[in-house]
Amino acid sequence: MLNQFTSQLKFEYTKRQQRVEFDKLFHTFEDFERCGSPKRVLFLGCTGAGKSTVCNVISGNRGINTPSGIQWDKKLIFESSHGTKSITRHVSYANLRYLNDLNRKITVIDTPGHDDTSHNSAANDENAHDCLRQQAADLHNKLRALGSIDLIVILHDKIQSNRLNPATFELLKLINEKFNNQPVWNNVVIAYSHCNRYCTSTWDIELDQKKAALQREIIESDLGCDVELPVITLGGICESHDETMDDFEELWNLIEKSSPISTRDLQPFTGAAWCKYESAIKARDEALTRQDAAINLFPVVFQLITCICVLLWRDALPMSISMMMLNIPHTYFDELIIVMTLVNIIGPQKVSCCVDILFETYLKPLFYSLKQKYM
Repeated sequence: MLNQFTSQLKFEYTKRQQRVEFDKLFHTFEDFERCGSPKRVLFLGCTGAGKSTVCNVISGNRGINTPSGIQWDKKLIFESSHGTKSITRHVSYANLRYLNDLNRKITVIDTPGHDDTSHNSAANDENAHDCLRQQAADLHNKLRALGSIDLIVILHDKIQSNRLNPATFELLKLINEKFNNQPVWNNVVIAYSHCNRYCTSTWDIELDQKKAALQREIIESDLGCDVELPVITLGGICESHDETMDDFEELWNLIEKSSPISTRDLQPFTGAAWCKYESAIKARDEALTRQDAAINLFPVVFQLITCICVLLWRDALPMSISMMMLNIPHTYFDELIIVMTLVNIIGPQKVSCCVDILFETYLKPLFYSLKQKYM
């Protein structure tokens, strides 16, 4: 009985400490450090290539083309748009059940468009380049925190011209440089996106020839790729609920066959041009952590207060009963362990931000008001 209770307690602790909740978006550095999913797929591509749309479809959410626009079955997990401006602002991930299959558990990492500046700057504008470098540094840091990746899916939306645009070409080159000492090309897939009648009615013309030509282009380039990368098609938007999802089944087969590749030893960015972005990335992640803490302020404070109240109530019980609740007499060591365990489960950074927000927003004004009133 005790072993069963201990096993269940350990399971619940691991479940809460590792970010394994389903259909919830995680985006802070601390979240990436705690990702507990065994299968991890990274989606990269230009702005408007359909990364967020594909991620939402993978979650089991089907988008149906109707006269009034795209209708989704349920609320979107990843913000999605069919325009040319990127909606995704930060590298984020969610634990999903692949196409609602309970036996297919997967972590999907969504990224901003690698040609997106988040501003109206021209592509050769220095501000635009700064923004892109920050995005690259953010992805680099979070991949290292993640520890491993199973598959990298490059979404390619130029199925008509079938040419890699310069931004996608640079992205493939960056992948080769980052995984310099590892066979990363065995973990890369090219996926034509927008392969549905909603986007274009001629997407499947000479499809096999296009795939072969794209494979040759990648091998013959100076990317360092010496294998024929799998090339698949992904739609995402259907004309009816009766349409099959065979293209996503093909992607799942590639995910299932893939072996994880380590991201702990990614080649660092070198040169003074990149050094200044580390502080910017750190500041942005702190802002994201604080924003996340503000949203979860009251649940976190409630958990901390409840824990403290339970510990106080436990001390008030008779010694024989109190000891059965793991109370060690004449010491606060056990209370400290319990509180610190709860803090570790929630996340030290999140707890720190919540306490800071609580003090600055509520307690400090209250203390000041009382001081003004009685002194």
